[in-house]
Amino acid sequence: MEARNLVIETIRTRRSVREFDRRPISDEEVNLILESGLWAPSGRNNQPWKFAVIREPSLKKTLSTLTVPPLSKPRFVLLFF
Repeated sequence: MEARNLVIETIRTRRSVREFDRRPISDEEVNLILESGLWAPSGRNNQPWKFAVIREPSLKKTLSTLTVPPLSKPRFVLLFF
């Protein structure tokens, strides 16, 4: 029951980040994010996702123009397929 409460509390208190600082994200941090994504549940456990980490500034800028409103200075972009 306590773990369930933690999940509910996490869902209720999560926030979207719309501005980013310029601190570089380490490979270790990116790997932790990717590993967390790999452990996410999926229907029938088919795990259909693919991840791409994009660090090249001009490509990040191009990709950010595809969102409305554009992302402000993303440090990296994760693509989920």
